[in-house]
Formats: sequence, C-alpha cells, structure tokens
Amino acid sequence: INPDGNSFMIAFEDKIRVYQILLTKFKFYAEFPIKRCCSIVYSHGGQLVACRYGRGINSCIAIINTLRLVEVGVLKIQSDPHQIVWNELDDELIVATESNSIQLYTVADNNRINLIRFDSPVTHVRIDYKMRKILVSA
Repeated sequence: INPDGNSFMIAFEDKIRVYQILLTKFKFYAEFPIKRCCSIVYSHGGQLVACRYGRGINSCIAIINTLRLVEVGVLKIQSDPHQIVWNELDDELIVATESNSIQLYTVADNNRINLIRFDSPVTHVRIDYKMRKILVSA
C-alpha cells in the first residue's frame, strides 16, 4: 500500500498492476510489463517504488514514479537482493544481497555509488536517520 493510503500495487506473473482505493471498491489505474516481480518497496513519500525481479546474476530493480506512472530506470544487481531500503530523502537505495554485500545506488542517474563486502552474510539493514549511518547486522 502506498504511504498516502490511496493506492496499492500487486505483482502478477507477467505484470505489475496499480489500483486506486475507493470507498467501496478497488479501481484499476495502471500496469507495468515487469515479469516475475518478487518484492515491491515504496519510498517514504510514496512517489517512487522499487520493484525487484529476476534471479542471480540477472537480478534487477525497476524504479517506478507513481505520480507520473513511468519507469524511471532499472538498476542491475550482480546477486540476489534480499533487502531493499530507501534513504531518508528517497534519492538513494541501499540493497543487501545474497553475496554478503551492501550496494548503494542513486535513483537520479541509476549508478552504483558504493559497494561494501562482508565476510559473513548480511541479515538485516536499517538506516539511523538521526546519526546518518547505515546499521548492518551480519
């Protein structure tokens, strides 16, 4: 469900659909041709959505603008991402992968900023907005 509470996304086998929440029903609003989407993560403001699809070396994250209903870009991930976290300003994505790494991406230009590798598996990622730090449990 979008943080504004007015819409939600559902991933089907061959597409992602956006529905508006009305008083007594759900109304179809838009769809995107993204196949086999595994997870959908809304940004804090709800204006962007990260949709993860693919497996292994073919894993990708599509960034969708929910206000204009367009796909902003696609991030190529080298390993299966198991957690996606938006930063405070909704302009960067932090992706924890199965290959014991954390990758930081900018949404504006779809580039990877940083790659941090760990010796043990990364189990949980959070952002401490007050201290401006990434908290990792490995």
